[in-house]
Amino acid sequence: MKKTVLAVLFIIFCFFSGCRSNHPSSIIVDPEFNPNNIARILVTPVISSISDADDRHRMSEQTTQRILWEHLSRISEYVFLSPQSFSFALAKANKTSEVKKFKKDWIEGKGADPELLKSLDKYVNIDVILVPEIYLWHKDEADYREYGASSVTQVGMRISLVSPLSGKVLWEATDQNYLESIRTEGERVLVKGAGGFDKRIEGISETGRDIYSAPPFENVLVKVVGALVTAFPSHSMVRK
Repeated sequence: MKKTVLAVLFIIFCFFSGCRSNHPSSIIVDPEFNPNNIARILVTPVISSISDADDRHRMSEQTTQRILWEHLSRISEYVFLSPQSFSFALAKANKTSEVKKFKKDWIEGKGADPELLKSLDKYVNIDVILVPEIYLWHKDEADYREYGASSVTQVGMRISLVSPLSGKVLWEATDQNYLESIRTEGERVLVKGAGGFDKRIEGISETGRDIYSAPPFENVLVKVVGALVTAFPSHSMVRK
């Protein structure tokens, strides 16, 4: 009987493990990419395709840059040069005016201009360039009068390792995740509180509607950045 129970539990565990979403959701590796040839990585400022209307204070860029740098600084295998070094190299190469075009081209899928990257390589000693991009930054906040609605925050991000000589993407990881705050139930909202007790949470939106706040962007961003950095290529990767 005991063996039967254990077998059933094992099957259930395998089933749910197989159904679990993978993070990062996508990893693309160039066949010629060898992380053992990399020591110094220049990190560009975060590129965000989120419109000013949806992110007027550009928090998708500022918050991501801070959290990403915190995670990258824990990786001891590489020397990471900050986005400030990227800006400094652009200034030395008299290419500061091309930043806007660099971001626009990247968002539109045109990649990085090889000539621009080559000009940076003259002023910083680097092996690859890391380009972080935010493509999803969204909150959906529930009106308490809407039955079965939920407040959700979504974040999607991509980080790419690019050759400074050719502009070719050598390695790229993409991930997106979300956090659901609460779910409404008619005029009641059930949400797990401290100690396991349920409690009702209320809030007022900027437009004056009664809503229930979605989780902070930072809470979701930490999950996304964590997944991407955990998947970051290591010098110990086995090459066939």
